[in-house]
Amino acid sequence: YYNDAGDYPASATPGVALGTGGNVYLAAVPVPPTPVDGTGCPALQPEYTYVRTGSGQGGSASYTISYCLGATINNVPGLKLQTASPAGIRLP
Repeated sequence: YYNDAGDYPASATPGVALGTGGNVYLAAVPVPPTPVDGTGCPALQPEYTYVRTGSGQGGSASYTISYCLGATINNVPGLKLQTASPAGIRLP
């Protein structure tokens, strides 16, 4: 998306396709599992949250995705609010 549009998407709606210029890059933005995976996640982050910051190629364009995993997966702890960005996953 970034290479074709020159920016990150302004928004991403869970369950809706993500695309630009007739190209679809993600058939549907992921939604958290139902029922909620893990007992601590609903209080921390009931849904995935995408936020774009800055704009434009070569500028300050970036994004964050906040989410909660129901269990530890590899080195990403479960039942904690996590943040991902173009730089990767920021571990607590």
